[in-house]
Amino acid sequence: LTVGSVADLVGGYVNPAGVVVSSFSGFGPTDDGRIKPDLTANGELLTSSSNVVNNGYAALSGTSMATPSVAGSLNLLVERHNQLYGTNRAMLASTLKGLAIHTADETGSFPGPDYRYGWGLMNTRTAALLIDSNYQSQALANIKEVILNNGDFIEFPVVATNTRPLKVTICWTDPPGTPPLAAVDPTNRMLVNDLDLRVIRG
Repeated sequence: LTVGSVADLVGGYVNPAGVVVSSFSGFGPTDDGRIKPDLTANGELLTSSSNVVNNGYAALSGTSMATPSVAGSLNLLVERHNQLYGTNRAMLASTLKGLAIHTADETGSFPGPDYRYGWGLMNTRTAALLIDSNYQSQALANIKEVILNNGDFIEFPVVATNTRPLKVTICWTDPPGTPPLAAVDPTNRMLVNDLDLRVIRG
């Protein structure tokens, strides 16, 4: 999971245009076209511990500030999942990533993921509410974890019952790819598995 940095949102998220990417944040894509970063979080002038003096604090900026914010948020989501389902049914890493990118607030000039903001701004509350909704729905779960073997497919019937657009996300844990030899802009794909998601109406 790669995290980009954005400026602080005083008063919170309002709309995509209000989220401004930090000048020092790295942009994608990867050489083989994958979207990076995956998410963004505030990484500018955060109060953090400092090594200048014992018990010291300082205002620091960087993706090294945005990333712990996302990591802490993900840990809270794992805690919430464990409260509802117990610790014997751990959430898959791919589910956690999918949950985070699925519930991120839209950012950037155009809808959908891009190479500056990824899937958007981390929204821990929305992700936690989706975990709660999934638990309450029981048989009609919104979050599905399945194992697919090579060549397999799976279908889920979905009924959209409100006026909001249907939003569907797929995420999986890929085995390590074979890194290409050092070169400028190598074209080798790092993905081992390439899953497709199709939404068909009717």
